[in-house]
Amino acid sequence: ITPEKSISVLLPTRGRGELAFKSLKSMIDHADNPEDLEFLIAIDQDDDESAEYFTKTMLPWFEERNLDLSVHQTPRWGYLQLHAYNNYLGGISKGAWIVFWNDDALMQSQGWDTEIMSHTGKFKLLAFDTHNLHPYSIFPILPRDWIVLFEMLSPHQQTDAWVSQVAYLADCWERISAKVLHDRADL
Repeated sequence: ITPEKSISVLLPTRGRGELAFKSLKSMIDHADNPEDLEFLIAIDQDDDESAEYFTKTMLPWFEERNLDLSVHQTPRWGYLQLHAYNNYLGGISKGAWIVFWNDDALMQSQGWDTEIMSHTGKFKLLAFDTHNLHPYSIFPILPRDWIVLFEMLSPHQQTDAWVSQVAYLADCWERISAKVLHDRADL
């Protein structure tokens, strides 16, 4: 599988279009090469509010800037099947690296994409600097070869925990300096 983009950003979301847009804009604003990024959003088939927002607001904004965004309607797998959304999006992604993202995350470091791409050719699970250096990669950054090896991104709802544990066992976990704010009310 030859990547067509440098990084694919996967974002499952439901009913939080404005928050998702703000989050993705933070990634674009802090990227050195936003035209090399691919953004893939998964929304539930019954989430009409998000479908309308993405169609009328986000897609035109991305098209005007010649940025790569695709929105995919999926079955309503729900939070207990979070990995199903990421596995679906990962399976159709075109990036050399795959980032699991949340609609309540905000990129804070300029050049985060360049830093990730500097690890190309290495089989590593990369971890952003977030959550006071949490021992897991809360927003996992995986090379495309992860999908080739496992035929999926994660078999478990707690994708960050599963991929981090596998990476620790394989001695291929590495933190990068790019900072991310997880803007959750409970944090």
